[in-house]
Amino acid sequence: MATLTKLGSGNWGVQIRQKGRYATRTFRKKEDAETWGAALEREINLTARAPSDWDERTLEELIDLYLPGHV
Repeated sequence: MATLTKLGSGNWGVQIRQKGRYATRTFRKKEDAETWGAALEREINLTARAPSDWDERTLEELIDLYLPGHV
């Protein structure tokens, strides 16, 4: 969830920490900060990486994928 903070300058700061991603931005209007935070959270949720076989590959297999004929 986005965290909104009223800054001493009168602006609004937004921080998002979700699924290993971190983003921060400053806005003059609270409404703009809320809109940006909600949109970014939606994007993170839609593009979250699905589990795949990449997590189970060995270093040797990954090297072979990127350097064909390396062996």
